[in-house]
Amino acid sequence: MLKVYFFLKRKAGISHRQFREHMENSHVRLAQKHFSNLMLAYSRSHFEAATDGGDGSGPLTGYDCISEWTLADDKAFEEIMSIVTGPGPGEEFRADEEHFLDREATLVLTGDPVSGS
Repeated sequence: MLKVYFFLKRKAGISHRQFREHMENSHVRLAQKHFSNLMLAYSRSHFEAATDGGDGSGPLTGYDCISEWTLADDKAFEEIMSIVTGPGPGEEFRADEEHFLDREATLVLTGDPVSGS
């Protein structure tokens, strides 16, 4: 099993609310449409309460959302990445990201989950 974490930051000029609404109502739907069959689980955590200095400029982490994917293996991740970076659906993803996401700030981490206490 593989966990993939996407640390996402909103595009300059949009509010956290706009970011969240676009993420949940557009981008997530694209993921579900094009590769939900490759995911064992898919969740997001949005951070709007913790801001830099209380001025609403962004979360202390520097990110507005963490998207977590649970995949069967590296092969599933490679297949998803091929979809989102390729033609067709990939072009649709990239065009959608232009509306809400600071792509340059995206951080991707992968890891093997550990069970137990």
